[in-house]
Amino acid sequence: MQVDGLIDILDQMNVPLVEVPADSYFLEQGQSGGTVYVLKQGIVSVIVDKNEIGQNANHGELFGEISTLLNEPVSASIRTVTDCHLYRINDFQKFVSFNSELSLLFLKFMASRIDSVSKQLNKPDQWWQMKVW
Repeated sequence: MQVDGLIDILDQMNVPLVEVPADSYFLEQGQSGGTVYVLKQGIVSVIVDKNEIGQNANHGELFGEISTLLNEPVSASIRTVTDCHLYRINDFQKFVSFNSELSLLFLKFMASRIDSVSKQLNKPDQWWQMKVW
């Protein structure tokens, strides 16, 4: 899921951009949350319990937001498939509290993710094909 305009806003706000080489982890399942990453460029793999559940190349995709907002451990490991550029937001709650436009974009992103899961759950004969990322 991609949110239009998010990359432009993060660029304008000079959010730190980190380069992560291919075949590296920037989030690991079970670690403490707190940092949110936004994919600017590259492809990542989503891994749960050592099983790859999908790959993602959607620029503007969020990673780490659920664990940060719910104060829970990270639910999936994220490994770079290619060299990646990611925005790193260390204090996500404080960050979004200062910008209502950005808050609305993140809300739209999360609502889109929930809607996608909801639609897939309404197809019980296809539940095994569910893709959240």
